[in-house]
Parts: sequence; structure tokens; C-alpha cells
Amino acid sequence: MSGDIFRFLLDKVDDSGKLQKIDGKGYAGEEFAGAHRVGHFGYAYNPPKGSHGVGYSPRGMGDLAFMLGMEHPDLRPKDLAPGECRLYDAEGNTIFMGLKNGIHISNKQGHVVVTSAGNVYLNGKGGARVMTENGPSEKVYA
Repeated sequence: MSGDIFRFLLDKVDDSGKLQKIDGKGYAGEEFAGAHRVGHFGYAYNPPKGSHGVGYSPRGMGDLAFMLGMEHPDLRPKDLAPGECRLYDAEGNTIFMGLKNGIHISNKQGHVVVTSAGNVYLNGKGGARVMTENGPSEKVYA
């Protein structure tokens, strides 16, 4: 398969349709408008302006180009150990999966909300006693 692979600098995102369309610049300032940003199933995001990614133009045809990735160099979490994962947004809210360090949810603003059609168990099936203002409790309502 022949084509051009190039670095892409994001300018604008249209996240309103079935496919996420992006505008930006490729090699030597070549402009792309409405290019498809290919994402992963089960993980949706809208990268901020200034993010970098990789573009591919099949047979060198810019109107067929699509972009992969998109990461903002100033917002990207750094110094992750091999195998660690951090889901993050542009405001600093994170979900960190740190191998033996467990899972940490951190928010810089707003609330952490868990919505469940059933029970939410702390410490596995059946739950665990939780310390409340009135002492330990098997059930906690918030």
C-alpha cells in the first residue's frame, strides 16, 4: 500500500457527527479540512487545539487522508512506568491505574459521580464496613 505518513498539528475538531472530523496542518504546512480522526472503540475524546498526531494520505491523496492519535504536548501526563495508564482531560481530572499502586480517581473540580443500576460494593462482593460520622456502617447513603 503506497501513501504518505506525516505529522499533523490540530487546529479544530467537529465532534457533532458519526465521525470526528478535524482541521489542521500536515507536512510543509499542507492544510487539511474535515479529515477523519480515527479513534479506538470504547474510548472517545475531543483533543484540544495544538495537539499532535499522525496523518496518512493513501496514494498521496489529501482528500482521503485520515489522522491517528492526537496528544497535546503540554497536557500529556509524563513519567508513567511501563504498564501504567492514566486517563486524563485538559483540566487535570484523572483516572490512574498504577499496577501495584491500585486505581486512583482524582478531580480538580466538580464531583465524582458513580451511577449504577444496582449496588456499588466497596472492597468486593458484599461490601466492607465504612466509617461515617456516626461510626462504622455496613450501608452508606450519600
